[in-house]
Amino acid sequence: MKTPLCLLFLSTSLLPVTAQEYMGMESYEEEPETRLFGSIASPVVFPDGDDWDYSAGIEGRLGITLGRGLRIYGLLGYSYWYTEGDAWIDGFDSEGVEGDAGVFSVGGGIEYMVEINPSHSFSFGANYQYQYVDSHVDYNFSTPFLIEREKIHIDDASAVYAGVDYYFHYNPSVALSFGLGYLFNIDTAGVSFQGEHVKDTKFEGFTLRVGAEF
Repeated sequence: MKTPLCLLFLSTSLLPVTAQEYMGMESYEEEPETRLFGSIASPVVFPDGDDWDYSAGIEGRLGITLGRGLRIYGLLGYSYWYTEGDAWIDGFDSEGVEGDAGVFSVGGGIEYMVEINPSHSFSFGANYQYQYVDSHVDYNFSTPFLIEREKIHIDDASAVYAGVDYYFHYNPSVALSFGLGYLFNIDTAGVSFQGEHVKDTKFEGFTLRVGAEF
């Protein structure tokens, strides 16, 4: 009789410990993953207004995933903005603006990713960008006897981007992305000609993004 009683006592005393260990293991496995991520994309902007004709560039992001889907990141990008406009006077004389601006963007943002299934997910987010402008825009004036060209100076600006991205997860480490959003101007860029401020311009517009994440 002593042997069965001893076995019963040992089994009942070990059961709570085993259950606690199992529950602890299960909760550990369900903890949200925190990891680093990086991405590279090519944004194409359809400029709002008449100042710029088109824009295309490249942007990289590096960030961390916190909890279930919450992500914060820093960004670094470069975009090319082109403009060309002519106005004819008397059929012979002409004046116009032509050139481009290189915009270096530095900033950061936050987004929330929603997983549909292991292969498909969406993210919703926004970021702030300070825009360093390298302007190569010229004012051109010509007559049958004279051609004049002078440089136009454009100041720095800033903007906020808001959008949604779709991700196709090729494998757990690599995903392809396609995004839609809008680049909103916050601080306009002053435009100066011959040392005088003549107007303001904006680097903003509807944006398409195609890229990859790793």
